[in-house]
This record gives sequence, C-alpha cells and structure tokens, in this order.
Amino acid sequence: MRTRLVLLLALGVLLLVRSGSACLWTYATNLDGGIEEIVSVPPGSFAEGLVRKQPREYWLNRLGEMQRSAKDPLNQQLRNDYAAMLVRAGELTEALAVLNDIEATKPGLYPTAANLGTVYELSGDVEKALHWIQEGLARNPQSHSGSEWIHVRILQAKQKLAEDPDWLKTHSILGLNFGEETRPVRPTNDEIAALGESQSWDNLDSHLTVQLQERTSLVEPPDPIVADLLSDLSNVLALNGQLENAIAVAELAQRYEPPRGELLQRRLDHFREIVHKADKPLFNRNELLTQGLNRLVIWLSLGVITFLALGVWWLRRRRRQKAIESSWSMAAAALTQPTESDRQAPI
Repeated sequence: MRTRLVLLLALGVLLLVRSGSACLWTYATNLDGGIEEIVSVPPGSFAEGLVRKQPREYWLNRLGEMQRSAKDPLNQQLRNDYAAMLVRAGELTEALAVLNDIEATKPGLYPTAANLGTVYELSGDVEKALHWIQEGLARNPQSHSGSEWIHVRILQAKQKLAEDPDWLKTHSILGLNFGEETRPVRPTNDEIAALGESQSWDNLDSHLTVQLQERTSLVEPPDPIVADLLSDLSNVLALNGQLENAIAVAELAQRYEPPRGELLQRRLDHFREIVHKADKPLFNRNELLTQGLNRLVIWLSLGVITFLALGVWWLRRRRRQKAIESSWSMAAAALTQPTESDRQAPI
C-alpha cells in the first residue's frame, strides 16, 4: 500500500512538471515599441519551425524500410503512405500510379484526393491539381486544421501567373491589403470575410503556418508564392504584437525572393529598429517569482517522495529484522525444550 502511494506521488510530480512546461510564456515587442506577454516559442525562433525539408536520400531509405516491413502490401493506408514518401523522394510518376489505383479501388478517401492534388501540382498540371484539392476540401473541410483553403488560393494564383508572370507584383495570394507604408495596416473586415466563412483574423497566422510547413518541405527557394505567403505571415505577426517572430519570418521570406522585396526590406528594417529601441528587461520579477515557486513545489514534492520511500524501506527492514528475531527465538525455545526421551530417562 505504501509503495503504491509513493508511485502515485511520483506520477503526480511528473504530471506537474509536464503541465508546467506545456505552455511557455514569453515577451514580444509590438509595433508601438511596447512589450506584450504571449504564449509562443521564444521570440525570433518562430521561423525555424516553418522549414522541415529532408534530403531525398532520407525518403529513399524510408521507402526501403517500408517495403521490407510491409506485412500486407495491398493495404490501402500503407499504399497511401508509400505514395506520399514517393512524392517526397521526387518519384512523382510512380506516386501518381499508386494514388490513381487507390482512388479506383476505394474511391472517396480524403488523403487520396489531397495527395493527388499535390502530385499534379508538383508535376505542373495546375488544372488537375486544383480539381483534386477542391475535391479533398469537399471530402474533409477541416483538413490541415481548416487551412486547405489557402492551397486552393495558391493554385488559383498559379493560374493567374500563367497568364501574367508579373501578377504577384501587384496582387497577393490571399488578397489581403496590408498597405504600402513601412508600418503594415490591418486588412479590412470585408477583406477578411472574403476569405471564407470559417476564416478569421485570429486563425490566419496558424493557417498560414500549417500551409507553409507543408509547402517548404516540398519546394526549394527561390519561390515567389512561398515568399508572398511568408511576407503576409510576417505582417500578421507584426500586427499581433510579435515583432521578433515577424523579423525572423521576413528574413526567411527574403531567401525565397519575394516579388515585392523592396517593401519587405523597408518593413524588416522598421521592425528591427523598433525592437532595438524597445526597453525589454532581460529578467522579469513576476517571471522569476513564478519560476521560483514552481521549482519550490517540485523540490518539496521530491522531498516528500524521498521521505516516504525511505520510510517504506525502513519499515520493511524492521519487519525483516523482527521476522529474523522471531525465528531465532523459536529456534532457541525449541533447543531448550526437553524432549520426550529426556523426560523418561532415569536419574
């Protein structure tokens, strides 16, 4: 019973430590030079999670591992995952054959439609790509955390670019107007409403993040579409009071060579100047106090667990000692107790 209590307390401390690290609060600079508290990755490191590209050799190795370990090569889910790895390895023709076969034998699946759209896009067939991405969106409107509407916008932009290669110099993929000044302005409510019923300003940064993570894993710079989306994300982050992350994303956008690079550079310089002048303390008293209290609770909990564990060990040791002493007492009593033959022996 006591052992179970110790284990339960240990589990409680682990949960406490995990819950304490589930949400990290950091400070970020806003466009007015003020400091805001946000739940986020450390300021400036936001862009690091946007690029997740692995080399082709990595996916070829994964394909080999999957072929060796496959117990049922005809399993539809396994074949879909195999096709997805083929895409990442650049084997588009083989991937397309696998996906078309899945759609023919088991039609109506969302992953098949979405993957077909991506394969056709990477192959340069924008019309078929748009058809399948829209089909996937119809099959699962909440796919990619509800962000797949951006993929539709990307393909529609590619159609416009086929007609006018300079289209992105005067337009944007999302169709949001952040102004032409050094300080971005928030798009109007009508512009945001035009994105769709399920879209709002509050989820715009997360939707852009999801789509960019997928796209940068497949597309190498330079790419004007990725650059345009990154530029918009930088503006959104700046307007949401996260200038450090806006700077990091804008710097990443420059690697993809944005069509309106001059405007991006002016805003990047402006953001850097604001952050440089902002009076952000290295340490915050409330933050240090919270960290200190968390550590105190953890150490006290560990102390209680250690004390109880030692107590259980001591009690068990005492029981063993008492059992040994009792055994010795019984043995001694048996040795001193006269036997029947001793009682009958003549004196």
